[in-house]
Amino acid sequence: MKIDLLELFSIDSSLDEKSVNALIKAINTSHLKDFDYLKFKASVVNLQEIQPDETLRFKTTFTTAQTLGVSKKFLLDTATHYQNVIRKEKEKFSVALQHKMTEAIEEKKKEAEKISEGIVLLRQKIEQLQKDILTMEARSGSIDHEIEEAREKIKSTRDNFEKAITHFEKTISSDIEKMEQIL
Repeated sequence: MKIDLLELFSIDSSLDEKSVNALIKAINTSHLKDFDYLKFKASVVNLQEIQPDETLRFKTTFTTAQTLGVSKKFLLDTATHYQNVIRKEKEKFSVALQHKMTEAIEEKKKEAEKISEGIVLLRQKIEQLQKDILTMEARSGSIDHEIEEAREKIKSTRDNFEKAITHFEKTISSDIEKMEQIL
């Protein structure tokens, strides 16, 4: 008997397909070979067309199952077996989800730490650059002053040299005149 688990569990499009497929796979993997809860439920669902009363469908199906040697306890045990399969999937999912959340959160924390460290480094660089700018501005101001001092010193040296030249030129010119007159 081929059982359509999607139909058997009345799966509609409102449920997440990936989650449903994982649970269907787990049920199929753990499927029992005897007439069990799944076959019982499938038989109850199949009788729906000819018997609308669910209580009668359950009783009719159970009566037929008893002829195969299936007891109420066995049906309940196999239903519990599938509940346990679903619970194990839930536990596995919870563990995987917790791992994924931890991983995602830790990655974001590490990223946040790297960003914070980067910000600190950039702020340090900015502070250093501001200090460098102040140092350069101070040096620039002193260079302007040094240029003016050098310019004045050069002018003074030029003026002094020109004064000395003028003195020597006058002295020599005066001596030339004297020599021409006296000699």
